[in-house]
Amino acid sequence: MLLVLCTHTAFADDDDDEEGGKHKKARRSELGLSYPMTNTSFFYRYREFGYGQFGTSYDTSFSFKLKSKGGFGLTVGGFIPIIPAHAKTSMLAFNITGSFNIITWDLGSVADNAFNDGSLFYDDALVTSSTMIMSFLLGFDYKYGADAALDKGQRFCFTMGGGVAPTMTLTQFGGIPAGASMKVKPYAKVELGMMAGICMKLRVLYTIGDLDYFSYHDKGSTYDESLSLTDKSNFAVALVLMPMSFKWEKKDKWDR
Repeated sequence: MLLVLCTHTAFADDDDDEEGGKHKKARRSELGLSYPMTNTSFFYRYREFGYGQFGTSYDTSFSFKLKSKGGFGLTVGGFIPIIPAHAKTSMLAFNITGSFNIITWDLGSVADNAFNDGSLFYDDALVTSSTMIMSFLLGFDYKYGADAALDKGQRFCFTMGGGVAPTMTLTQFGGIPAGASMKVKPYAKVELGMMAGICMKLRVLYTIGDLDYFSYHDKGSTYDESLSLTDKSNFAVALVLMPMSFKWEKKDKWDR
């Protein structure tokens, strides 16, 4: 939430920009709701050691693609012009966005009568798990249309961009203490938007690269247990609003 607040502060400033006070930084601010989806793998291994003449040992493991059963997120940010293009209908901009997402995992129920009562999956246990993902997106955008010119006389807008996303995650798994991880991942995004009172955009965001959400290892005198939860890629769809876009000017064609 600190990331989101810091990003909001950066674009809530009412100082004049390079256009002589005609537009404010806040008029480029964005606020949205997102739905995250992930390509995540789950791996579990449990070994038990037998001792003595009739002691038995076994080693069991399984892995599968893990689906999320729900999720939601918030995104706050904006952009700073770098190179306005000819006719003021397109530009290169630097984008700063903070995002906060929560995902719950559908682990279901895993039964194995051979597990002892120290196992996470003993006696057909139903394990719940969830992950919080906090990211700070920094990148470059090519923008065309209404939001590039801050012109509500233009009906549509388009953005294509990419950059890096410093990411921190916090994952809870059953009764195990939460595990945290950090990584910088590259991302790509595409936006399509239109003016309907204010500027509304549909954003598709794709982050690339492995990220270990959670890793656990427990070893005793008679057993050894480990598991991992690894994100292979992350995909999010967001509805993004530019709440201050109603203050944009409606420019004549010869002013563009």
